[in-house]
Amino acid sequence: IYFWVLKPAAKGYMAVVPEGARVSVGNFISNATSPIRFANCLLQLNFKGAGKELARLLLNSTFGVAGLFDVSKDVFHISKQDEDFGQTLGFWGLKPIFFIEWPLFGPSSLRDTVGMTGDSFFDPHSYFLRSYSAYFGVTVFEKVNQTSLTIGVYEDLIQAALDPYVAVRDAYFQYRENKIKER
Repeated sequence: IYFWVLKPAAKGYMAVVPEGARVSVGNFISNATSPIRFANCLLQLNFKGAGKELARLLLNSTFGVAGLFDVSKDVFHISKQDEDFGQTLGFWGLKPIFFIEWPLFGPSSLRDTVGMTGDSFFDPHSYFLRSYSAYFGVTVFEKVNQTSLTIGVYEDLIQAALDPYVAVRDAYFQYRENKIKER
């Protein structure tokens, strides 16, 4: 799906929407989903991180024009706490179990797939977008926007690998374990 649907859609989107606007869209989405990161900081007993996420939400929502600009990072030097429920489950000792390659969401594990479901309870989109098709549409748009800003990363990884599946799996597991351990 990446090469036949997502990448062509992202390239078309890149041709129409300038990079600055795509970055602002990403900032807006990040700001809107800050309750996910805030809740997961609390669930991981990371109260300082939760405070940073709350400060980011307030600063970016007001001075950042509804989150279009990341003033909390650029002006106040408050970094995003990149936490999700998959990491929370890992923090509390749940192992990844096995690797899954989802067609739209990309690489994952059983733990992180359960984590995506858990995150949906803290995601404001879940409450404002009542129909599944609207929620799915927003999710696809988020993925296209994100891909438009990172085109080439996936290609570089699989081109350098002897076995692309193993390379993606191992890179994913290593990345996620590092996210759980960092603080």
